[in-house]
Amino acid sequence: MTSGSIDSSFYPLSKGTRKLTVVFDKGDNSQANLKKASELKLRILGSLVPL
Repeated sequence: MTSGSIDSSFYPLSKGTRKLTVVFDKGDNSQANLKKASELKLRILGSLVPL
């Protein structure tokens, strides 16, 4: 994510919640972001590229 790491951006907002869902904008669906979300066991929601 370009504005900061997932760790530093979202976990302080979670206030003890164990499961977070991150909504990716179309431009955030990079392989690096998907890999990081998987490593952190985050649930993700993202847009699909039209065929």
